[in-house]
Amino acid sequence: MILELSKGIVKTAAWGLMWRVALGAVLSVTDLATDLVVLKQFSEEGQAKLAFRNASLASLAASIGIQLILVTIQNRKKGF
Repeated sequence: MILELSKGIVKTAAWGLMWRVALGAVLSVTDLATDLVVLKQFSEEGQAKLAFRNASLASLAASIGIQLILVTIQNRKKGF
């Protein structure tokens, strides 16, 4: 019962929203940073890891592209 009440408070409180948004942003940026570090490591290893680098770069580009398309679709009526 107390757990359910606390979940409701966190969902509706302004600080709960700020916490979720901030945590999501930090995790997203950290994920991007680790992806870039891996790409750099693959690039430094030369031809042996070229296929892995290209696959990782394509996956990262596709992910960012899909996110941009979805955000554009969701916000097309709001304008810039």
